[in-house]
Amino acid sequence: MSYVIMAVRNLSRSKLRTTLTTLGIVVGVSLMVALFAIGEGMNVRMEEQLRALGGAEIMIYSTSGTRGMRVATRGNPISEEYVETVKAIPGVELATGILSGSGEARKNQTFIIGIDPESYFQLMGELNIIEGRTLLPSDLDSYGTVIGLNLAEELNVTIGSNLNTKSWGGAWDAPWISFEIVGICETGNPQQDRGMFIHLSHAQYILTSKDEYGAGERHVTQILVKTEDPSQIDDVVKRIEETVPDVRVFAAKTMIQRIQESMSTMILFLEGIGSIALIAGTIGILNTMMMSVFERTREIGTLKAIGAKDREILVIILTEAAIIGILAGAIGCMTGAAGTLLWANFSRTGYGITSIQPVITLEILLTMFGIGIVTGVLAGLYPAWRASRMDPVEALRHG
Repeated sequence: MSYVIMAVRNLSRSKLRTTLTTLGIVVGVSLMVALFAIGEGMNVRMEEQLRALGGAEIMIYSTSGTRGMRVATRGNPISEEYVETVKAIPGVELATGILSGSGEARKNQTFIIGIDPESYFQLMGELNIIEGRTLLPSDLDSYGTVIGLNLAEELNVTIGSNLNTKSWGGAWDAPWISFEIVGICETGNPQQDRGMFIHLSHAQYILTSKDEYGAGERHVTQILVKTEDPSQIDDVVKRIEETVPDVRVFAAKTMIQRIQESMSTMILFLEGIGSIALIAGTIGILNTMMMSVFERTREIGTLKAIGAKDREILVIILTEAAIIGILAGAIGCMTGAAGTLLWANFSRTGYGITSIQPVITLEILLTMFGIGIVTGVLAGLYPAWRASRMDPVEALRHG
């Protein structure tokens, strides 16, 4: 305890220098907290994307846009006729089309997912229903919908409530369509948990332009495919590309590999940035401790002259460095967490999310706090060794 008291007194002699030195580590720790939180958010985002793939082994998207579709549809539209074309390709077991885009429910922006319940649930699996029931083929006539938990809480609605949804396309003569909520689900996907699952034909009516809808044109924004034999996925992809024009075809395993490679590169880059900041802070502590030892040469000589051992001098200097590390680690964790949460709050989009949301865990905070302490101690090793090796006679002569 006497070492700690002595170290605190020594640091308090030069408050400004101690503060500036501490800030150097605070910046590094704060940056590392933010970067690791973003990295954790990337992991969560990847898990969401993998869950969203469900049983789909192949995804098909259009390479060209179609005039008349609402701007906020998620991706360029594909003719719905291609769904049947894909189903007829050898090696394809199941195929289903999805039309998704931006909608408006009770004047709140929401996410619309138009599906064919029978084929969609057969391929992707059932929704995680927490209240009510899933979407059924019979809901086509009764205008049933299953909504996400977050949307239900935001609109304060429950099973049996009517949800007026604005039509941007076909129903210009009826600007609002009333859906009955038959179920509430929680998927783990932020967009879907703030969206509504409806029949594909209803989504097409809402999101397609009046002219195209009147002309009988029907579109989807994505086609999901399950193969008969997973080992033949690459062959099926080639057949789809040869059969269906103007589409991009992705195998789920290829997408997963690309996501993992991109994440590994990004995380490595983020860790490099944080390491540079910590190195700069370490140099700052080293400089401060060396200056402190130099200024206290006579004091150290006096301590050694009255019986202080080399080990005791070493502990005193290391304690000072450790205190700086403890303060910097604690403050850095707090400022890093607060800054990250503030950034996440201001960067939310109209759907209430961004593509990557930082995730701060206790493990990240404890790790960064420990790094702050270790950085302080490592930076103080050389100055402490120099101080402990001083000759008391030479030290007392120091003017």
